[in-house]
Amino acid sequence: MRTTIEIDEAKLVKLKKMAAERGERGFSVLIDEALERYLDAAAKESFEERRRALETLFGAWDEDTAAQVRERINESRRLAVILADSDCAIDYLRGRAVLGGFFVTQLMNNQVAVSTITVFELLFGAQIRGRFDVESILARVDILPVSEVSARLSAEEGSRLAASGNRLDTPDLLIAGVALEHGLSLVTRNRRHFSRINGLTLLDPD
Repeated sequence: MRTTIEIDEAKLVKLKKMAAERGERGFSVLIDEALERYLDAAAKESFEERRRALETLFGAWDEDTAAQVRERINESRRLAVILADSDCAIDYLRGRAVLGGFFVTQLMNNQVAVSTITVFELLFGAQIRGRFDVESILARVDILPVSEVSARLSAEEGSRLAASGNRLDTPDLLIAGVALEHGLSLVTRNRRHFSRINGLTLLDPD
């Protein structure tokens, strides 16, 4: 269900004036200021609700400008999300996740991403067991692929760990690589394994 976010007339007039002056002030400056002002005004709402409202607010702009707005908003959203390990998603699907806990709260606010490795693990498990509604969680998350960059980061960490006798399973290495590429913290219960990855910040799902 969509939530209407009210913005007072003075702020609306100011934002429209900023839009009219964007040719002189520069697009990036305009959007930075608009995002800051509007998100401050709607700080208590979920990020997804703010994103929708912001798109509506700028809906009268020309197509090229609107496309740039959406990209900037999506960029801000990517910076806001966390990456979830497969175990968090599995706990959620099994009804074991802590309601009101960190992971569930972020999930309800559409601020969670998962890697394509997690998508595979969830779908594979569901097809084998035939009892989990995987789509219910996939609809709420961003899905980040294993790119060449994340693959290289995974390989680098994997070879380092293997050389020291601390091998890590390939799926875990790839998930860590995705988190490192995007600069995201990883929410996981598996600290014993992921704590071996250099530069990876871990968060507790509860």
